[in-house]
Amino acid sequence: MAEKQYFRNHIKRFYSTNGRTFFWRKRKLPAFQVLIVELFLQKTRAENAENIISQFIKEYPSNQKLYIARKKTIFRKISRLGLGNQRSKALRNISLYLHAHHRDRIPKDINDLRKIPNIGMYIANAIMCFAFGKRYPLLDVNTSRIISRFFSINNHVDLRRNSELYNQSQKLVPYKHIKEYQWGLLDLGALFCRTKPICCKCPLKRKCSYFINTSKEIIKS
Repeated sequence: MAEKQYFRNHIKRFYSTNGRTFFWRKRKLPAFQVLIVELFLQKTRAENAENIISQFIKEYPSNQKLYIARKKTIFRKISRLGLGNQRSKALRNISLYLHAHHRDRIPKDINDLRKIPNIGMYIANAIMCFAFGKRYPLLDVNTSRIISRFFSINNHVDLRRNSELYNQSQKLVPYKHIKEYQWGLLDLGALFCRTKPICCKCPLKRKCSYFINTSKEIIKS
């Protein structure tokens, strides 16, 4: 319990002093716009996507607006993000599904969210967290690396099947300041806990299993 609390507290504290300030973090977005943000952030550096996401949301703030848009127009607006054809197809599939099954609204049930085309576990959980304030873990390559390193959990299993890692990440999500915790975790992974980590700057290093074991190996050698 002490380690979990240490982890939560230091992640939230890290965000309060070092967190990145993207526009989607400065105000509460409706669920549809959260979906758009998360879809566009996949396989993309947030810094490179911010302006494109901002412009897209202004033009298509709801699924009603997106539903009547032409696919070629959508492609042209997001092509600079990369994967333009793939993303525009995903947007079209999502929009058609929401229009047909949910009257253009984003469902509040996690199982209904995961039925939407092109919406995987991560985006569904992110919508539950950022739009509805629910305690769902956000596990991607970066956040799973932090948790697996800190708690010494095997991270070589597909994230969708790694029940130990998922369960641990679920237990770590706090009951208060959920968004700040999640953003802190994402930022720590982007800034310090990389494939080649910058452990000396990490706020978790005092109790991180990876850092402690690595330090011992250096001393032995």
